[in-house]
Amino acid sequence: MEGETGSADGVPAAGNGSPPYWDGHQWIVWDGSQWLSWNGEVWRPATSAVDPAPEATSASESESPIYPVYQQGGGLPGWVRVVGLLLAFLAIVVALQLWRSGNLNRLFSGGSPTSAASSTKLAVYSVEGSGSAGLVTYTTPTGMEQVSAAAPWTRSLVVQRGTPLSISAQNGGEYGSVTCRITVDGLTVSTNTSTADYGTASCSTLP
Repeated sequence: MEGETGSADGVPAAGNGSPPYWDGHQWIVWDGSQWLSWNGEVWRPATSAVDPAPEATSASESESPIYPVYQQGGGLPGWVRVVGLLLAFLAIVVALQLWRSGNLNRLFSGGSPTSAASSTKLAVYSVEGSGSAGLVTYTTPTGMEQVSAAAPWTRSLVVQRGTPLSISAQNGGEYGSVTCRITVDGLTVSTNTSTADYGTASCSTLP
């Protein structure tokens, strides 16, 4: 038994009377100046350093408890770190895609990301008033157009979100008024009225 002292299997005491000691591998003894080991016939200098403590220790006391890798290594297991890096990379990619599509602000402000179809807007130009017919000038996705029209007058356009919209309507006479209006998806976003002689009302927006 490891830590056992005394004679066993014919192992004699050392010359100074010290009893032999089983260190778990061999019988050893302290002769006063060095450790000796028993080779089965004689005592000779031990080939390795020996712990002189005579008290036996059980296997549960001498063996280190088995801990998970992350406790012994001071960090998370390698596969956990790899998965974490992949998730972080995917989060960055998704954030970039949302930012490029213009949906990142909507997402964090409580809105839902828009689809590709909702990036288009229905814009309606309208001219109202009691003035005489005059020139109406307005922008379209392909440029600018001008017509001579009397109120009431309307023109509908399907435009991409962020397309500049503008219209100016002229009163063709000395009396009355002229009003321009722009609505986007049913909401009035710009309106203006002129009551001047031959006055012009202008409206613009960036949906």
